[in-house]
This record gives sequence, C-alpha cells and structure tokens, in this order.
Amino acid sequence: MGALLVLFLTALVSAQIDTASIVGTIKDPTAAVVGGAKVSVTNIATGETQSATTGSDGAFVFPYLRVGTYTVAVEATGFKKAVSNPVSFGCAGPEAG
Repeated sequence: MGALLVLFLTALVSAQIDTASIVGTIKDPTAAVVGGAKVSVTNIATGETQSATTGSDGAFVFPYLRVGTYTVAVEATGFKKAVSNPVSFGCAGPEAG
C-alpha cells in the first residue's frame, strides 16, 4: 500500500467570525492527484467529525469550521490511511490588531 500526501492551505480567521476553513489537495507520493479519497476532519475537543470526498482534481474543502483543534484523516483505495498532526485555528480579538 502506498502513502497519501496531504497538502493543506488554511484560510484566515476573521476576528468577528469564529470560523475557519481547511482547503487542500490529496496527492500520492508521485505527486499525482487522488480523486475519490475520503477526507474527514475531527474536532478534538468535541469529537464532531465532517467528511467529504475529493473531486477528480484531488481537491477538498471544509468551510465554516469552528475555531479549535482538528485532525484530518484521508482514506483511499490502495493507500494506507493518513492522519495529520493536530491543526489549530484561533481567533484574535479586535485589540490584537
């Protein structure tokens, strides 16, 4: 079984909105995109999990995630399951500006 490479780009968090997004592309070790992969994000504090399936371009998006700490897991046929290190999103107050 091969390994999956997960590339993440996280959106900025606005001080007036307590949500963030995780956006990324799933690729294999040869840098080929992996369509049809199941991507799940889990809020470590609450245990809440959301799932999505990558498109043919390997892309996925989880908009409007509450601030907190998440793990991201990826599963695809023919590959070992990959789980990220925890990813944290915070929100600075207006005084932090």
